[in-house]
Amino acid sequence: MLGDSSKIALVASHTGKVLGSVILGGYAWYPQDAEPMNLSMLWSPTSSHLALMVRNTKRTWETRLYAASRKGLLAIELPSATKSALNLLGEKEIFRCCREQPAKWIAEDSLVVRASGDTRLKGNVIWYEVDVTYSVTKRSISNTKLISTEPHEG
Repeated sequence: MLGDSSKIALVASHTGKVLGSVILGGYAWYPQDAEPMNLSMLWSPTSSHLALMVRNTKRTWETRLYAASRKGLLAIELPSATKSALNLLGEKEIFRCCREQPAKWIAEDSLVVRASGDTRLKGNVIWYEVDVTYSVTKRSISNTKLISTEPHEG
């Protein structure tokens, strides 16, 4: 895999040929000069899918999913992990920031994304962490699990 500015490319290891690329846009820069925690990417067990955390605004990061094949990278649309996490908390908006970090593949079709950020809950700002599990083939959320909430300065 190669990357420059806001583009990521899939390269065949045996030939070095670029099979395809996608423009990430927004605040997405690879490699980033920022902290390594902002460079999250996970290949599925058979390397047929790539989950990638992308910074799309100053204060938001989202997970994007791509199918990888000899034809290149194909974006797979998934429901928002952040919206799912906020829904679990009974809230509608983030306070300042949110992150969707690919956490692990349970199986080839099952991806866990850690949604975290801050929101107002009962008038207080909290930091939340929620694991959101996706069914890749169904392009849907199969489970959400609250990991933690704690008071957060606001």
